[in-house]
Amino acid sequence: MCRVSLAGSTVSFIKATAEGETGTVKLVYDGQTFFTTEITVAQKPLSKDDVTITGINDKYPSHEAAEAAKDGIGIVYDGKKLTTDDYTVSREDGMFTITFERNYSGTVKAGLPGRDRPTHCHRFRRYLYLRRSESHHRR
Repeated sequence: MCRVSLAGSTVSFIKATAEGETGTVKLVYDGQTFFTTEITVAQKPLSKDDVTITGINDKYPSHEAAEAAKDGIGIVYDGKKLTTDDYTVSREDGMFTITFERNYSGTVKAGLPGRDRPTHCHRFRRYLYLRRSESHHRR
């Protein structure tokens, strides 16, 4: 809800929660409502070009760490940080998927596929490579 006070009066808007739902606009002065109207809010489609995504790293030490990082992801649109009521975050194959809700629509994928593999896997691959190289040189 947005409230603006103007010398004893209050204008409030209760925003819609989904496409086609209505919100209420009221003009209240000194506690008395003088004007009320219902408005329908159309969802604003958002794409990767419209938003800035914060809180995503290049890699994570484990799948669990990548999963836990979902709560730290933030979305900025038009210079304002959206609330977590305006989007959900899911993760699959190393990619985060942001799905916009309420007054927004659209889906954005962020991150690099497979980049949340545990770092010990990379060390193990390097170990195998070095072991193969050593045995190759002994012949």
